[in-house]
Amino acid sequence: MKTSQFSLSKPVAWCFLLFLTLFAATSRADDTFLGLKVPAQSDGLSEGPTDFHTNLRPIGEVRAVMLFALFPDTTQLEEPQDLYNKLVPEAQAFFERTSYGRMHLKVEMVNRWIPMDHPTTWPGYDCSRFESQRDYLAETIRKAQSEVNFQNYDVVYVVGSLGKGLPNSPTFIAPIGSGIRAGEKEVRLAVTFGRDCRGANWGFQTLCHETGHICGLPDLYLFGVSPKPYKNIHTAVGFWDLMGFQAVASPYLAWQRRKLGWLDDKDFLILPKGSKSSKQWIEPIDRRNGKRPAAVSIPVSDTEAIVCEVRPRDPGDTDPKNTGLLVYRVSMTAASGHGPIQILPAAADDLNPNSERKYITLYNALYINKTHIELSDYSITLDLTGARRADGSLELRIIRK
Repeated sequence: MKTSQFSLSKPVAWCFLLFLTLFAATSRADDTFLGLKVPAQSDGLSEGPTDFHTNLRPIGEVRAVMLFALFPDTTQLEEPQDLYNKLVPEAQAFFERTSYGRMHLKVEMVNRWIPMDHPTTWPGYDCSRFESQRDYLAETIRKAQSEVNFQNYDVVYVVGSLGKGLPNSPTFIAPIGSGIRAGEKEVRLAVTFGRDCRGANWGFQTLCHETGHICGLPDLYLFGVSPKPYKNIHTAVGFWDLMGFQAVASPYLAWQRRKLGWLDDKDFLILPKGSKSSKQWIEPIDRRNGKRPAAVSIPVSDTEAIVCEVRPRDPGDTDPKNTGLLVYRVSMTAASGHGPIQILPAAADDLNPNSERKYITLYNALYINKTHIELSDYSITLDLTGARRADGSLELRIIRK
């Protein structure tokens, strides 16, 4: 989901923007990220390096508390424990696995419904706007404060009861000073879970997606695109990253994992401008042993790169014969929901109904049988030698024309 946006008064806004400008000019002028120049800092989420002053650094134990908000127009009363079980345990396993054990999500729950003052249809609970989402969270936090020490938590999750006006599940990210006071704690990072997290394919995946925003990841599905057919929204990345189509629960792309701090620069082969060719074994992203690179970054402009990584199509598939090369373009200047990552597929969708039902789109994106890849728009040739190690690693030769 999109994150709700915040608004600042004019004097505060000008000071805030001046600080960002000076910070960018003095601190980031010479910075690079995976071979690209870091652009001047801007509002919103992007594929540039994450600002962990604003966003959560997902390293070590991440502590969250889960509250349950009961609206007076509730149409179906559920058990808080059932909702917790649907959202949390598999999300914890996902983050443990995808972060290579670098992130440990701990979620404690207040096992009761907290009565709210207004129905789900009340405009003051509109979670598409920063101020009203903040008010909704503030009421819930205030009513739980007698039994919760919010200073012990990094994130607040609020699950709303089902009602006519219950929306989907947006993230709340407030700048320092604009959050919600709870004793000595300023709550700035939260998710208000709504109707979508009850769906068969949108339980723990929704928690992982929205927590990804809290950690600085942008939306990889497309804004402003007609949802008919539904796959139109997902033509940039499809199911290959949980910040796109969530249902398959694919882990994050290598570039995203570097943003989160789960991979390091040394885990990438960076082929800078002027380098004509390179040949390297690439490990499968989900079966790392650290002996070879996890991905390749090939800068094609100051702020764009072609990235290659080795993946299976099905998350959790451990058969090395099923790995292939995934190729995508990254833009550090494209905004969330506007194509910051674009998969460059090996083949068009084959319209197999079963595949389309599961993957929605881009299910033929992997280069498995094709060994010669011409990226003519970028003057790059990729050659797979056909050799494959027992762990599924592929040998890749990169040629700049």
